[in-house]
Amino acid sequence: NQSMDPFWRKTQSYLAAAQYTLLLPLAVIGSLPELAGPIINSKDFSSLEYAFRTMKESLTKPEARELAEDIGVVSNDALTNGYITAAEQEFLDPQARKWTDTFFRVTLLDPYTNFTRTFATGMGVQFLIRHAENATGNPNSARYLRDLGVSAQDVKTWMGSSKEVADPKDPKRRLVVRDLSTPEGKRVSDALYKFVESSILRPNAAERPIWASDP
Repeated sequence: NQSMDPFWRKTQSYLAAAQYTLLLPLAVIGSLPELAGPIINSKDFSSLEYAFRTMKESLTKPEARELAEDIGVVSNDALTNGYITAAEQEFLDPQARKWTDTFFRVTLLDPYTNFTRTFATGMGVQFLIRHAENATGNPNSARYLRDLGVSAQDVKTWMGSSKEVADPKDPKRRLVVRDLSTPEGKRVSDALYKFVESSILRPNAAERPIWASDP
């Protein structure tokens, strides 16, 4: 039950930093297929139309990022949400942690991870709205919503809570937001979280070297 020796803790920190540097400089290229996850999870080919529009909104509309942050699928540090968990970061030397944070930003994995999860959130919203309205009479719509833990009425009530607020980062800009604090909003939030988590891969112990899974 003794603490790890400071020398070996520091040594392991720098070995971990070296591992990320050697193995993951092109991780963004390897992660490009993740963009297909939300499209596949949307169940039909018509989602391709929404995909391109949602992709643009994910890059240009701050509301998309705000919603992804509100439901908890995007953090300001995607590194802690991905390749290194919060618990493992405690074992990193401060200099090694600073290097890994910089490395993941420079290689664009940090912004790419946030973008894919914001994109998946937008696709989830479109999925819920499309099947709540069910304009095409899809017989599976109720089941799709039920699988995510919401009903068509929950989604419609949440959609009706739209309101404009000032952007905290730019008071001159107005954001269109929907209320996630109501019972219906919480169920929609949980549904979106489930949609994103089942669409975008989250690295886990099976996808990392075994020793990296044991601090």
